[in-house]
Amino acid sequence: FVPWCGFLLQSEGLQVRADYARLSVGGLLGAVNASTERVPGRQLLAKMPTWMRERLKGILLDSTINTRATVCLNIYQAALLVALKARVYLMTLRRSGAAVRAQLVQQLAASAARFAHAVAGR
Repeated sequence: FVPWCGFLLQSEGLQVRADYARLSVGGLLGAVNASTERVPGRQLLAKMPTWMRERLKGILLDSTINTRATVCLNIYQAALLVALKARVYLMTLRRSGAAVRAQLVQQLAASAARFAHAVAGR
């Protein structure tokens, strides 16, 4: 793979993947700002789809460039990164004393599933 503008280009078939090599745990921790509002987690529910859209550039989902396996891998890697960010967010909320209820985690999972279904339907 050849690195190019935050992407990895496969040298043979020119398939495109996201380049996550430059991300670090410290960068992930610093990229998440948890808000301890009256309803903890509401901001997280709003941020998750945005985080996914930021990660899933059109070139990563383009089936004329990438094989189905590569598109699936790109979606999986983006979802994994968003799950890690959500985990950091929830840990930050807990540390601040906010109650994180099981209902919030269920809503997060349902939101992620709806987004994945919408992306898969394209």
